[in-house]
Amino acid sequence: MPVRTVVSSTALIVGCMNEGLYEDAEEIFNTMDEKDVVVYNAMVEGYSKTEETAESSMEVFKSMHRARFRPTVSTFVSVLGACSLLSSPEIGEQVHCQVIKSSLSSDIKAGSALLDMYSKCGRVDDGRRIFDRMAERNVITWTSMIDGYGKNGLSDEALQLFEQMLRRRRRRHDDAIRPNHATFLSALSACARAGLLSRGQEVFQSMEREHALRPRMEHYACMVDLLGRFGSVRRAHDFIRGIPARPNSDVWAALLGAATLHGDVDMANVAARELSDSAQPTSLPPVVKWRSSMSTRHGITKVVPINEEAHASSVSLVLGQRCFVDNDLFEHSVMMRCDPLSLEGAIDPDQGFPALLTRGSGHPYIRPPPHSFAPTSPILISSPVHTLTSRGCGSDATMYHTARPKGI
Repeated sequence: MPVRTVVSSTALIVGCMNEGLYEDAEEIFNTMDEKDVVVYNAMVEGYSKTEETAESSMEVFKSMHRARFRPTVSTFVSVLGACSLLSSPEIGEQVHCQVIKSSLSSDIKAGSALLDMYSKCGRVDDGRRIFDRMAERNVITWTSMIDGYGKNGLSDEALQLFEQMLRRRRRRHDDAIRPNHATFLSALSACARAGLLSRGQEVFQSMEREHALRPRMEHYACMVDLLGRFGSVRRAHDFIRGIPARPNSDVWAALLGAATLHGDVDMANVAARELSDSAQPTSLPPVVKWRSSMSTRHGITKVVPINEEAHASSVSLVLGQRCFVDNDLFEHSVMMRCDPLSLEGAIDPDQGFPALLTRGSGHPYIRPPPHSFAPTSPILISSPVHTLTSRGCGSDATMYHTARPKGI
């Protein structure tokens, strides 16, 4: 039987991850005699794509550190994506510190991932600080910031930044910041959240007219939502009839939500029928999930919306108060209070790095057990093995600890 090489094993892992075969990917990874940074990146990235597996991405990231592999830009981008899914800015701060230590904070991919993480965790001001400090920005950077403003309810700021992006591109003829489909979807979503009907129509019409971008079904769905909720449901239905392709479930779900909001029984039934014909239960749009049960009293489809964006734009509680690291790797140094955004350029990569331990809890100083790297451990990374409190510092104080590998 031929022996698998690192390259072939990595390719198999990527394939398994893409198909959601996580146990198969783990088996291949665990049976590898030799590993490199690429195969670790494949595992970290594969796990970072869903909320259910995001914590596993963190676990592999910690394992990568223990194996003494140096994270790359791709590693950090994947881990920051996992932080976004977990709505955990505390973990994201730790990763940010490691980005700085690795001298990658000026990298456009790392910067874009950082601002996206902070914005999706509800800390849009921190995201904007990173955006303003970036020496170079591309369309992903601009789109992430626009989207972050919109999802945090700051539609005016989102649209102002969108206009700034368009002006800069016209002035500099810079194709690197040419708006794409994702940019326009973020701008349209900001209009929909704020009920800016006229502005949303202008943005939508400019896609093809000024930027040669043919709207996709998600753009049509956003316009249906905007027209239906802030214009009229009938007008939204007329808009759907003018869509050049067959509307998908996203479009009909948007109309159904608007019809239910306004109590339009006829339009709700039309949308419900079309939605049931065009969508499988597993293919419904992520933001509006529904269940239909015909009400005998009103003869209307009952819609139960689940706003998943609320999870992405809110800051969750810290997953426990503990921060773990391998007992044997680090010795303890000086405590300090700091902000990772204020550390750029101030850290010597050879002198260790700061790592967030916890926000104030009022609990005593605790030493976690040696087996604290169990898969159930919710928090990472290369930080000391203690949990510290903000005793005497106030409940909202953030405590940091500087650590360095033993023997350095």
